[in-house]
Amino acid sequence: MAKSMLAMGAPNSLDAILSANKLAKSYGSTRILSDATLSVAPGEFLAIVGPSGSGKSTLLHILGCVERPDAGDLTLNGQDLRRLRPAALANLRNRTLGFVFQFFYFEPHLTVAKNLEVPLMPLRVPPRDRQTRVRAAAELVGIADQLRQKPATLSGGQLQRAAIARALINRPKILLADEPTGNLDRANTEHILDLLLRIKREQHTALIVVTHDEQVAARADRVLHMSDGRLTVC
Repeated sequence: MAKSMLAMGAPNSLDAILSANKLAKSYGSTRILSDATLSVAPGEFLAIVGPSGSGKSTLLHILGCVERPDAGDLTLNGQDLRRLRPAALANLRNRTLGFVFQFFYFEPHLTVAKNLEVPLMPLRVPPRDRQTRVRAAAELVGIADQLRQKPATLSGGQLQRAAIARALINRPKILLADEPTGNLDRANTEHILDLLLRIKREQHTALIVVTHDEQVAARADRVLHMSDGRLTVC
């Protein structure tokens, strides 16, 4: 029998920076999420595991305000997202969340530095401040020497570090990552995990990571399992 999330150390909704209650999502006649409920505290590392097609990525997109649920409640940083107009929701997302996608989605014609600046454009950060943030993020993840290069010249591990730097550029309170080590070997997986945990510790950033990798899940504070669109505590 699945244990309650409260019993397993899930944060009280009043303490959570992100809280979801009974989220549901369908595409046509196919139900993807059913009554998905979770809360994440500031500085917590939550891993979501489960088989392909179980709804993990859809859940992550809803938590990240990329998609809207068909039903259920979602609160981010104390704000009820159902009440926000699209422009206000986009502004909250840009200022509060950082994304590490399963595929890197870098603009190939831009340098790494210019790619890192992209999330700052909607926030109207002045050019000098953008450059300062890019340098700081690149130094944090260890790619400062690659800023003038094009993405195609970087290794897989360097690209993943660049993706994390881009996700951190707006100083988010929550970092969401979809299979962040899925294309990496064991050594690079360890390096990326160490980096994510250092960011969590030093910046008190909450991490929500969708993963198939037991090595990743083993280092999370909590693990939730998704099957057929439903969440249970591992």
